Amino acid sequence: MGKYSDKNVVITGGSSGMGLAVAELLVQGEARVVITGRSQRRHRTPHAP
Repeated sequence: MGKYSDKNVVITGGSSGMGLAVAELLVQGEARVVITGRSQRRHRTPHAP
């Protein structure tokens, strides 16, 4: 069970930079994450290692 396994998180500005980094950390902690951003081309799916 991860540190954030019972959490739902919405991140705005998550297609790059700090927002993406935070999303990746939360995914590693097993949170359920929704990411929004302005550019769909820059979006990628964060994965836990």
